[in-house]
Amino acid sequence: EGQSFLRANYAIRCGGPTYVAWRAFAIVMIGIWVVGYVLVFASLTRIRTPVVFFYLVWRHRRAILGNRGRLLDPKLHGTKLLWLPYRRNLWYWEAVEASRKILLSFPVQLFKPGSILQPAYSLVVSLLFLKASERCKPFEHPADNFLNEALMWLLYVQFFAYLLLAAELDSKFLIDLVLS
Repeated sequence: EGQSFLRANYAIRCGGPTYVAWRAFAIVMIGIWVVGYVLVFASLTRIRTPVVFFYLVWRHRRAILGNRGRLLDPKLHGTKLLWLPYRRNLWYWEAVEASRKILLSFPVQLFKPGSILQPAYSLVVSLLFLKASERCKPFEHPADNFLNEALMWLLYVQFFAYLLLAAELDSKFLIDLVLS
């Protein structure tokens, strides 16, 4: 009545001063892990987070949007890889791409492993970014847009296949579905 027990071992009750102390410790460590993860990720990958990407190009957006000498401007030299492949009005698109990668890799781990929620979440996120990319055509060159769209469709199909496998559908049904 009103008691909590550890799911892995129902002989262990979740309550009392020891439980409260460990719970507080866990909450603090989650906070440290989240902040530490961002700091370590940023330092190991030379600051590859969407917010930092966006800030780096946002502070120079006028020069990036300008027509004269933007490729030779020394203050833009360090950020060229973040905006050069994209159309001028989409100078921020590298931050969008970094967001897509993070949204497809980290939050999916919050769902129970092997559950249908993992592929369903990945499918929805990949479809949203696929549609955004199709609509915006972010790259300067049409061939880059075509390649980006083809690879995003490939990712979508992969997540769809994963969803079908996670749903544990009958293999005969899957073969009929693919062939029809």
